[in-house]
Amino acid sequence: MAFVRFMILMLIPLGVIYISLLAYLCARKRDRLNAAYQPQGTDLARATFVKAGVSAYATRIRGKLAGVIFGIPFGLLAVHIFGTEFL
Repeated sequence: MAFVRFMILMLIPLGVIYISLLAYLCARKRDRLNAAYQPQGTDLARATFVKAGVSAYATRIRGKLAGVIFGIPFGLLAVHIFGTEFL
């Protein structure tokens, strides 16, 4: 029971880290897309270009980021518990 409680308590700061890092990475991508946009259209075209680019980037990076942020700590915890209990 204590293990489950510990994992739930780990989810809270890891969730905050995940959301913060995703927002930071999307903001960096938004800045890069704004800089790369060629000024041949209107502001609406620029906003559409940037929104589509950030949306595609966010869907591509979401799974990888979740795997890194949540998978590594929980995997290391599982290896540690297995090692101390069974080896």
